Amino acid sequence: MFAPRRSNRDSEHPSRLEREKELLDLIKWNILRYDQIRTSTASRASLLVSANALLLAGTTFLLNAYKIDNKGWQAHAATSLFVVLAVTAVASISASIWHCVGAVSAYKRRKTSRHLFREELPSRSIFNWGDTLKENHNFPEFFSSLRSSSQEEILRAASAELWGAIYQHSTKHRLLRRGINFFRFSLLSFLSLAILSLFCKFYW
Repeated sequence: MFAPRRSNRDSEHPSRLEREKELLDLIKWNILRYDQIRTSTASRASLLVSANALLLAGTTFLLNAYKIDNKGWQAHAATSLFVVLAVTAVASISASIWHCVGAVSAYKRRKTSRHLFREELPSRSIFNWGDTLKENHNFPEFFSSLRSSSQEEILRAASAELWGAIYQHSTKHRLLRRGINFFRFSLLSFLSLAILSLFCKFYW
């Protein structure tokens, strides 16, 4: 297996080298952990999109089925309330889907962590495909870069990748929470819409 190149400073401080190796193992474990968490977040967001689609179908059904033959002021008031609730439900469903799709693809954050923290983050070559392909145009360059990397350089790259994973998870989780809040509001609007529709059907 490939072993990181040891610098002279590393050979003079074996305890420091062992500490860096322990940190590298911890960072790799956390990178895998955050990948699993982001996958779980995306699955929950996809499930919420499906639930919103069902609510939208139900709202559409209620809109098509709504009918009042009475022409009095009470019927006009009920119709106005029905329209307000329907618009609120559709708007909340749309907002929930918008944020859930953002939690899956993070399209709302067009700038990646590489662009947002360009001055702070070192190269994440080996750990990040974008940086790796940017710095290595072919396999010989990649292999040479891999063999010449010191453990400290690998540790810095891994730390930067972990920071990017944490930032992406924070963004996706925030979008998912907003999607859930809008879904709750759309569910409340839909239930109110259904109750009003049933009331109008049997009262008028």
